[in-house]
Amino acid sequence: MQKIGDITDTADGNGEFTDGNVAGNVQPTELMAAWFNSVQREIIAVLAAAGIAPDKTNDRQLSEAIQAILSKGISESGYLISQNNLSDLKDASEALGHLGLDSVGNWQSVQANGGKHSSGNHHYYMDWGTDGKLHITVDATDVGELFTTQNPPTAAQTGAYPKTGGNLDEDASISVISNSKNPATGTVIYSPMYRVVLKDRGGDQDFKDGASGFMRLVEEVGTRAYLQLQWDGFGTVHEFRFDQNGNSQVYGKAYTGSGASFLAEDGNVYGGAWGGYATSWVLQQINALNVAINNQLNSMNADRNNCVRATARGGRQHKVGGDWIADWEAPAGCFMTGMNTNEGGDGRKAGLYYRALYYYTNASGWVQAGDIA
Repeated sequence: MQKIGDITDTADGNGEFTDGNVAGNVQPTELMAAWFNSVQREIIAVLAAAGIAPDKTNDRQLSEAIQAILSKGISESGYLISQNNLSDLKDASEALGHLGLDSVGNWQSVQANGGKHSSGNHHYYMDWGTDGKLHITVDATDVGELFTTQNPPTAAQTGAYPKTGGNLDEDASISVISNSKNPATGTVIYSPMYRVVLKDRGGDQDFKDGASGFMRLVEEVGTRAYLQLQWDGFGTVHEFRFDQNGNSQVYGKAYTGSGASFLAEDGNVYGGAWGGYATSWVLQQINALNVAINNQLNSMNADRNNCVRATARGGRQHKVGGDWIADWEAPAGCFMTGMNTNEGGDGRKAGLYYRALYYYTNASGWVQAGDIA
């Protein structure tokens, strides 16, 4: 736009109009056509920018053009369009900074919408509820309470297992995994343990917080590995082991379910089936068997006393016969051992020899046998 001073040298020192001063020899400003044309073009340009055609019957076109421009804006003009509600700001964050709206008090303010996950323009509301908790509402949707140190979430709200106990889902499992280990042979390494405690009970053993029992895996590298169950408290420390080969080891007695029977640490077995300790029952059976064997041996020895141990012939007896012996039998328990056919030396008489049969027993000594019938 041109000033009058750009067209005529009759303007004052500021390039503006002057009425002149005859006494002071100051010439009044000449009204040049070029300046009026310049002003007219400027006004027409405003109408054109607002999309308004000149109308000689309307003296309010300049005002209407300005209002239109303020309402709709001019493309690439850098001016804000009122109906866009500041959405045409090139850098909203910078604008907030210039306006002093980037901080509330000494704290950075929160900007709604426009983030990486924005789903559009929404209204956010933060309320302090009658329950003493901070709640968030997005548009008309209640999205719940905010968790803080004063209002921490419960286990149920996070899907965690309650510290006070509870039930896991049927298919749930728990794994406690140690960090990676690369030990040398001969080293003993341990997994994390699962431990339960009776607080302040059971005396002062390995752990100082009470009687306890724990389970963990132990590897004696290069030798063996086992699941260790250990009891610690009330003056004792004992453990139970299941090793990688399926063997089990008990330090102390291993009881049955009812507790009436047990396997002692020395290998002895106690139970009703044995009437006490198995060793006592076995000794009783052995003693009874020894008695039976001794009785049998004694009986056999008694029978042996009546058995014939030896036989022998008695002294020789002589039967002097007549001229001829027609009928003769050795006495009872005797048997004939020989004869003499020349008894008396004349060959007419016969002599017979016989002996008694003796047998020997431990009970009776030598006894002469008799006839059966």
